[in-house]
Amino acid sequence: MEPQKRLSDAQLKVLVKHRRTAQEFIVDGSVPGLSIRLFPGGAANWTLLVRVVGEGGTNEHGKPLLGKKLRVSLGNYPVITPRPHVHGQIMFSIRRGEELTRSRR
Repeated sequence: MEPQKRLSDAQLKVLVKHRRTAQEFIVDGSVPGLSIRLFPGGAANWTLLVRVVGEGGTNEHGKPLLGKKLRVSLGNYPVITPRPHVHGQIMFSIRRGEELTRSRR
C-alpha cells in the first residue's frame, strides 16, 4: 500500500466539481488525521480526526488509553488552505488536553 500524499489545489478543484450523492472524506497525507469532507452540494470542509490520550481511562497496568475519536472542523475550502504546521500545532494542543476551541484560535 502506497503512503498517502498531500492533496494539491488542482486535485481539490477537480474533487469539489465532481457530483456525489453522499458526503465523502478524502485523506490528505501531509498530517495524520487531516482530511477534506466533500458534500453533495459542492461544498468542502477541512477536518482533523484526533484521539486524546488518557480520555479513555487507563488499563490494568496504568497505561493511559486513547479516548473517543473527535472530528474537528478547521474551515471551508477554498477559504482555508491546509497548512501542515498549523494542523500539527492543533494536534499537539489536543494531545496536551487543551480545549479544542482554544487550540483553534
